[in-house]
Amino acid sequence: MGKERGVSALLATLIRAGLFLLLLTPFIVTFQTIFPYVVGKALYARGLIAVLTVLWLILLLHNRSFLPRSWTLVAFWAYLLVSLLAGALGVHPVRSLWSTYERMMGVWDLAHWFLLAVVAASVLRTRGQWIALFSANLGVGLVLSLLAIAQAQGVRLLPIILTTGRADATLGNPTYLGAILAVHILLAVGLLVRSFVPQEEGQTPRRRRNRKAKEEKKAGWSIWGMRAFWGAAALVGLFALFLTGTRGALVGLAAGCLAAFLAALLFAHRGALRPLLSFPAALLLAVLLFAVDATVGLPTAPQGQGQTVGARTATLVRLGEEEASLRTRLESSMLGVRATLDRPLLGWGPENYVAAFNRHAEPRFFRDGIVTFDQAHNKVVEEATTRGVLGLLSYLALWGVMVWAVVRRRRPPREEVLAYAVLGALAGYFVQNLFLFDTPATMLQWTLLVAWVAAQERGGETTPSPAKGGQAGPPEDTPLLPVPWARAVVSLALLALLLVALIAFTYRPFRAATKVVQALTAPIPLEQRLATAREGFAGFPPLADLARAWTIRALLLSWPNLNPQEREQAAAFILSEAYQVLRSDPHDARVLMLLIFFLQQTAASPEDLPAVDALLAQLRTVAPGRPETYQLLANQALLRGDYREALRIVDDFRSKVPGVNGVFDEIRRKAEEGLNNKERGS
Repeated sequence: MGKERGVSALLATLIRAGLFLLLLTPFIVTFQTIFPYVVGKALYARGLIAVLTVLWLILLLHNRSFLPRSWTLVAFWAYLLVSLLAGALGVHPVRSLWSTYERMMGVWDLAHWFLLAVVAASVLRTRGQWIALFSANLGVGLVLSLLAIAQAQGVRLLPIILTTGRADATLGNPTYLGAILAVHILLAVGLLVRSFVPQEEGQTPRRRRNRKAKEEKKAGWSIWGMRAFWGAAALVGLFALFLTGTRGALVGLAAGCLAAFLAALLFAHRGALRPLLSFPAALLLAVLLFAVDATVGLPTAPQGQGQTVGARTATLVRLGEEEASLRTRLESSMLGVRATLDRPLLGWGPENYVAAFNRHAEPRFFRDGIVTFDQAHNKVVEEATTRGVLGLLSYLALWGVMVWAVVRRRRPPREEVLAYAVLGALAGYFVQNLFLFDTPATMLQWTLLVAWVAAQERGGETTPSPAKGGQAGPPEDTPLLPVPWARAVVSLALLALLLVALIAFTYRPFRAATKVVQALTAPIPLEQRLATAREGFAGFPPLADLARAWTIRALLLSWPNLNPQEREQAAAFILSEAYQVLRSDPHDARVLMLLIFFLQQTAASPEDLPAVDALLAQLRTVAPGRPETYQLLANQALLRGDYREALRIVDDFRSKVPGVNGVFDEIRRKAEEGLNNKERGS
């Protein structure tokens, strides 16, 4: 058994090291791929989680005590199963499973996050290990905060950081960074305050102070260094959060502070109440900083002025773009509620919110501009729309199990502080996700919190495992597979399977994404460009639809500059790839509109139009209220010479969306001109 314990220790150490490497996910940016701030992060996390899972399975073969026992993980598993069922019965199962290059949050990825929660809850078995992981995570957050602050000052500390109005560091979107920082601030405050709480309870105040002084003297400079680090992570993170301009993250932070304190007031150990007052104090600090930001303003570069949380919140009292942005998000949520009634049990399928949006969006929704919501920007509505009532209930049940797992236990005051800091971070994440959606980088933060809750259910390092006869005994560290040669064979098989999986599900999508970028940007002849694009599509077909849409759109934009031979090549490509998308996903309104536009632009005579009519009928089914649908219908009437019908369509849309202009003005001008010529000719 000694050798087996040594193997178990080595594997557990490797897995813990891998978990620390996983924390680097927010820094991964791959400009050689489509959606560089998403694809690289998702594939890096997916590949590393696959490695950790296989190592964990091999670890189980040697030591069954690493098998987790947690109702939180059971609830997560149930949510995953419902998601898989909803995807299989949804409007586009392939997208539900694999998502798109833009999001990378399909059921396949959800399964990886579940496995991460299982692995982390299994191998992180002591308080020290969890504190080390949380602290390393805060170190990542501190670096992100410093990068964001420099970015707001107009300084690019890394070449992968772009100069934008709102700070986003290496996340590509300020809302993603804000979501991460809201979680980090709450954890940093919890770890900082925890360090000031004595380890032992049941002592007089004087003895507690003496005990605390002895602990600090024994720890020396290390404890004060960690306190300085945790404090810096909280303060610098709070400042950076304001520079992101993410109001949802600030609301989430406030909700997390209140949830941590109120839940502790109701359920926590009485000795932990005083230190947990730090959360209202943190909230007060955020309010003071908000007051300064909304009045004086925070120091930013010229392009960042007016983009902080305070400045953007102040615009809500005025009519303008920001108010329109908030309004469209709220209306999108209401639209999702209506769409849920179409498929109430299991929804439209994960990652298929865009189909529900296009089907139910009315013309008035687009009064401030043409937008598309592929996410509800409200996690609860997203779950109801894409997973139905069963999915929403399983999702809320998972949250309920986690909350109960935290509040039902009684811990020493020091550990109670950390527990309610985690609960506050979970609450903050939940609330900010009422204004956003999950991404690979933010999902990592949530999964680590879930894993901590699950790990606590096994009692941690202080709770002995029950032995036979009901007596406490050492943990059961016997092999799951007792025959040594069988363990070796299974381990080799798992490693071989891992290699195949990494090639098939990590390398191939990455290479395909790079080929798409080459096809879109490389200075190569059109024939080679189209061949490269097809190579990218074939590299990983489940994710190819969005890449096809981008390539078709690029060809249509460059159409005026193509010679006759190139137009012939491009036309064959557009028709082939567009119909390929529509065969797999008839609800893809974007490709459908691009195809109709192309056919209308290249129609040589009215005899070519009947084929377009069938596509227009399909578009009126999947996206009846979109402005593009009205435009294409009116343009079809123009091509037929039915100018009165074109005017009727334009007037119909304008009656629903007063003040609209742009392309509708051009259509009206052509229709009136054609009608006048027709009348003069008669």
